[in-house]
Amino acid sequence: MKLNIKNIAALLLLSGALVGTVGCKKFLDETDPTNLSPSSFYTLPEHAEAGIAAVYSEIRFIGGGAGIFSNNWQMLDAPTGIQSTETAQNSDLNNLYSLIYDGTNLHINQNWNGFYKVIAQANLVLDKVPGINPMDNAQKKRILGEAAFVRAWAYFYLVRLWAMFR
Repeated sequence: MKLNIKNIAALLLLSGALVGTVGCKKFLDETDPTNLSPSSFYTLPEHAEAGIAAVYSEIRFIGGGAGIFSNNWQMLDAPTGIQSTETAQNSDLNNLYSLIYDGTNLHINQNWNGFYKVIAQANLVLDKVPGINPMDNAQKKRILGEAAFVRAWAYFYLVRLWAMFR
């Protein structure tokens, strides 16, 4: 049999029709078991432990990164007036030394957002952990107590840092 364009086109059309009639009847509908959400994650006591660990991990990065020629601790030290910079290359740090506090300052923005990330993680634990069953009551009480304490700690520091701007 000699293959030419007409024969190849007919063969492709015939094979496409054959595959279309014997193939799947409906689209494959599967959920991804690795795609976690708050509703699918908080189901085991180990998930509660991981949730409170996530709260603690957010504490480590409250200030994020301060940028070049600056450190996170300088946000707290700059208003005291006992510190200065010789480089004067970081405008955010210079604004802190001049007592200019606004939302465009990297130090202010990252500290503000960092504390509220801690609060959001703690709220998620406080919302989801009570629904985990079966779970040891003492373990559940400890995790909820830790989450409530860390959330209160974050609010305390927010008030300490920004209550003067009310």
